[in-house]
Amino acid sequence: ALFVARLPGLSDLRVEGETSLPSMDLARYRRLEALKVGALSTPAALFFGAAIATSNARLRLSDGNAIRNIAALRSSPSPDKAEPNASDADRAALLGALASNQHEIFS
Repeated sequence: ALFVARLPGLSDLRVEGETSLPSMDLARYRRLEALKVGALSTPAALFFGAAIATSNARLRLSDGNAIRNIAALRSSPSPDKAEPNASDADRAALLGALASNQHEIFS
């Protein structure tokens, strides 16, 4: 997903079977300050998260309450990840930024 999201010139992405957000305007999402996971499917959230991984946006998770700062996920030695009861889509949306974190070790 990170590879695809970073392709030069890629501005619109469609994830097969996605009904909540059938067309992703990646260039627009990278510029926005506030975004939300909403009802994205897990595959769509994975690409969405990869596309916004270098942004400085705040991301509202699918519960409608929890918010994560993308820049902090990339740089904090102890990033505020998804709650234990978070949806798979929430976790997928956070992976892009967490994958860029030099302090974070994935097990």
